[in-house]
Amino acid sequence: MNLSINRKIFNHIIKSPTYYSEGDLTFQYRLCDDNYLGFVVPRRLGAAHKRNQFKRRCRFLFYSMKKASPTLTIGVIIQTKCINMSYKRLNRAFANLNKGLVE
Repeated sequence: MNLSINRKIFNHIIKSPTYYSEGDLTFQYRLCDDNYLGFVVPRRLGAAHKRNQFKRRCRFLFYSMKKASPTLTIGVIIQTKCINMSYKRLNRAFANLNKGLVE
């Protein structure tokens, strides 16, 4: 799984019509050849350490989601309007995304 994705893969995923939205979070996803995770987190949302904390939490939850269903290869772009979310809220959003993907 790649921690950073190139522009071609990012554009391939972002043009996908499939998305899941929960509150301020939007997940755009597409089946890919490998697992990819990208972010759209503008600077205006907060300080760098808060944006990085948000991304770290999302990466951990994405890895956990992939362990639950290892055969699924997917590319996900996460867009947010707020980075001050609790871990429980992020966990619930990833769990709902995983449940929708498995079905």
